[in-house]
Amino acid sequence: MISRRAFLAACVLLAPAAARAAAAEKPLTAVWRTDIDGDRRPETFTYTLAERGNRYVASVTIRSDKAVLWSHRWEMAASDFTGDLLREEGDITPEQWVQGYFHGGTQYGARLERRPLRADEINPTFVDQAAQRYKLSTASLEKALLGKRPLAVLHYRATWREDVWRIVYVPEIRRFIRYGSGPY
Repeated sequence: MISRRAFLAACVLLAPAAARAAAAEKPLTAVWRTDIDGDRRPETFTYTLAERGNRYVASVTIRSDKAVLWSHRWEMAASDFTGDLLREEGDITPEQWVQGYFHGGTQYGARLERRPLRADEINPTFVDQAAQRYKLSTASLEKALLGKRPLAVLHYRATWREDVWRIVYVPEIRRFIRYGSGPY
């Protein structure tokens, strides 16, 4: 049987290691609020990044006060994130990356703009998938995307630097959908 003194000594010695392990698992988070749908209530954009061994787990979630409008989670190899992306950004830290993700502080962070979409930007596969998910015809979804009105368009990088996700807020379904991929 272990003595009380030995137990307390072990707790004191192991506490810093446990605290470091807990800190490594705590994700870094960036939150940005802006009104996307014109109701004068800002939606919440959240980016999280957590180190998990030799990988990083990241996510982008967009919420209104009533629903999740978009959610995407992915993993990145440490070599892709720290050895490539952060080096390209000027050897910044993961904390600096997260802080600048929505605010233009990074070259490869998220970018939101309001503009009409062009037909040549839209990947029909993504539109078909979204139409099926929201039980719409592909033609009606394409019509919603290709009007002359400006739409909220968000671009961000996922699994690796070249993995650009292009999503757009579609007012008719009150959700973001993926409409394309590629460079921005």
